[in-house]
Amino acid sequence: MFLSMFNPLYLIETMAADGKELLESMLPFVSHESVIDILPEPVKSEMRDEKILSPEIYIKNKRAEIRELENDLVYLQGQEDLLDSEQKDVAPLVIQISKDLEIIAEQMGVLEAARVDSRLSNGDDEQLTELYRRLEECTAYKADDGVLNKLSANIREKDIELARLADVSYQSVFTGQIAEKAAVLKSLYGEHTEKSGLIGKIQPGYQCPSCFREITSDDLDAIKSNLQYKLKECVEAGKRVKSELASLKNQDETARQQFQYSTVDKIIALDYQIQKLKEEYASAEAGDIIAVNERSETARDLKRDIEAIEYRKQNGNLAPAQIQEFDALQQKKHELELKLEMYQAILDKPDFKEQVIATEKRIAMLKSKVSSAALYIGKKNELLFKDLSMNRVQILLNEIVKSTGEIKDIFKFTYDGREYKRLSLSEKIRAGLEVAELVKRLSGLNFPSFIDNGESVCIIDNVRPTSQLILSYVEKGKPLTVTHKEMLLRKAA
Repeated sequence: MFLSMFNPLYLIETMAADGKELLESMLPFVSHESVIDILPEPVKSEMRDEKILSPEIYIKNKRAEIRELENDLVYLQGQEDLLDSEQKDVAPLVIQISKDLEIIAEQMGVLEAARVDSRLSNGDDEQLTELYRRLEECTAYKADDGVLNKLSANIREKDIELARLADVSYQSVFTGQIAEKAAVLKSLYGEHTEKSGLIGKIQPGYQCPSCFREITSDDLDAIKSNLQYKLKECVEAGKRVKSELASLKNQDETARQQFQYSTVDKIIALDYQIQKLKEEYASAEAGDIIAVNERSETARDLKRDIEAIEYRKQNGNLAPAQIQEFDALQQKKHELELKLEMYQAILDKPDFKEQVIATEKRIAMLKSKVSSAALYIGKKNELLFKDLSMNRVQILLNEIVKSTGEIKDIFKFTYDGREYKRLSLSEKIRAGLEVAELVKRLSGLNFPSFIDNGESVCIIDNVRPTSQLILSYVEKGKPLTVTHKEMLLRKAA
């Protein structure tokens, strides 16, 4: 905004098309209805219901649609020419293929009649049904896996039991009693050793370790006699305990041997049972294999008989050469039918003329809308910029494209009716001053205007500046000076 007032050439030369947006931002809004009211009647009816938020974008979108439709039109016209050419080429081929199919159908009819006359009788059909029934029985047969599964389960159970027996160890019931007797015997050994040593130590004056009484000569014989008696009791008790311990150990060893013998017997029995079960399993499996093989052989024989009867049912008494001829004719018939279908599809293709006409109408309608939208823009600009009156400067908002006749939206300036780009420097400055004054008037702001190359402007007679005007001149050989115009006027007075 500031530069548009300060530099008279800024809005026209630097901002260019953006200058239009700057001016529009300072102008009152123009409604769609007010533009419609001043349009010619045909254009008015065409544009009334159009949603034109931005006329420029509206025209851009319509032109893009026109280009796309024109490409489609070229494609449709090419397809129409291609279809005409293809239809001319395939028409005689359709006639020829139809004749070839008639000949093939006649040849196949002769062979088919001979084959039908020599097909199966009712008896042959019954035999074929019986063969299929027997074949179904053979193929449906499956070996009875129940016996094998039961034998396999028994073998697994015996193997588990055998492994369990191998892991079981002897658990003695005498361990506690033996330990108890050994402890008693050890205690008796200690008591015997203690009393034997004590007999040798007892003398008169010896202090008893239990009662702490000194032994006298009178007590000595009685005490030794008592110790000898207790020592004898200890020996007898030791013999009795030792005998009991030996008896327990013998019982334990006997029990251990009985356990080992019993375990070995069980293992031998289980090994025998497992071997017998495996023999039974192998025998049953071999029987199943034989039964399956026998039924497979029977099934092969039945299939061979079925194929022979089916061949007669299909081909009758036709010789192999005749069958080959019939198959070849059938293959050729199929190939010709595919070609005929493909060629007939070309002949039956829809005509592109209607699509071409519809596309041309759509293009014409869109072009009409583009022209109307351009006129709409022009009228809108007229309303928008109608109050932008200047002395010698005019703003051009549209022009006619000579090649197409379309109205094109523009934003250009003229001075005394001549295009801005054709003006001299002094004329461009004078034109710019008018535009700067216009911006001041519309914005309500009042900034200075600066004119460079002031020596090029002899006189400013087209506009009266409403704010400070700064001019710069170039004079050879003089230093830079700043002169205020009002000071010069006062000195002159």
